[in-house]
Amino acid sequence: MDKLSKAGMFDYWRRKKLPVKDPCSADSDFRERQLRNGDLQSTYILCGFGYLLGVISFIVENLHYFVLNRRSKWEIIFVF
Repeated sequence: MDKLSKAGMFDYWRRKKLPVKDPCSADSDFRERQLRNGDLQSTYILCGFGYLLGVISFIVENLHYFVLNRRSKWEIIFVF
């Protein structure tokens, strides 16, 4: 990192990749626009995936709990 900094690579990459105009300045060409549902589609998909994963986890945990309890009851019955 030190060699890259001394060679001036960070300044070169900054000049090459970043826009010349400041997007926050008043005379910039950037336009504000209202967000649409299409802009937030990935957010909706991610939240939906999280809810789906939570529901699946809830179902699996309950099935696991009931299967273990049923097995222990049967073992107690068959022991006697």
